[in-house]
Amino acid sequence: MAVLYAEAPEGAETLFTTMAEWRELSNTGSVFQSYSDIQDDASLMRPRDQKERFDELKVAAFIRQTISKQFAHAEFEDIDQKRLARLVQDLDLGNARVFYDREDNVVKVRDVVVVHLLSPEPSRAGDILYRETQPRGLPHAIRSATESIYDVGLRAIKDNVPQFLQGALNLEPWGPEHGFWAIPDPPSKSTNVLDPGSRSVPSKAWVELPSLTRFFVLRATFDISSDPFVFLRAGIGAEKIGADE
Repeated sequence: MAVLYAEAPEGAETLFTTMAEWRELSNTGSVFQSYSDIQDDASLMRPRDQKERFDELKVAAFIRQTISKQFAHAEFEDIDQKRLARLVQDLDLGNARVFYDREDNVVKVRDVVVVHLLSPEPSRAGDILYRETQPRGLPHAIRSATESIYDVGLRAIKDNVPQFLQGALNLEPWGPEHGFWAIPDPPSKSTNVLDPGSRSVPSKAWVELPSLTRFFVLRATFDISSDPFVFLRAGIGAEKIGADE
């Protein structure tokens, strides 16, 4: 699991760097428009229809052709067919997505939704609450390509927030201003990741595609009309909530 950050770490890809120009591979082997082309938040949020099945032959051929251009020094037939078939299967199941960066390099992508629980206390306005017991940290969940960001946020709350507190939370719809960034995944110790800038060729042209994790931040606020005992049980100063109103 990638390290969770409350905000975009230094060097992360964002919509203000090159991420807005990335284009996603569709189930038919074509490529969607980039975020910068259409300036539409839905292009980032779009879940894949569960009825859409990936055309294995077209998608595999498209990826193989792109990789062969990306790594012109690698022989076309050297691409590991088993790994390619496994990737197409992961795409079909919604376990992965494939994007093309601004240089048309192939990148395997997964999404993680992180929920920020905003403190209801006036003196701590804007503070993000962390869970100190297991599972520690920020509520989060891995997103399937067929799930909406909002639905994953609800699942993250259900799986990570104490049940007594869940009913007091209001989850807000996602927007880029809430948080969105991407971080490259570290390579596996047992495999080699293809580097477009490298001239060295592994024994197979396809050993492991570069991959990264995209993080979507959802905000959850507390309903101050909830039972004060809920806040006290959570260690939140309920007597101060709404005192300024």
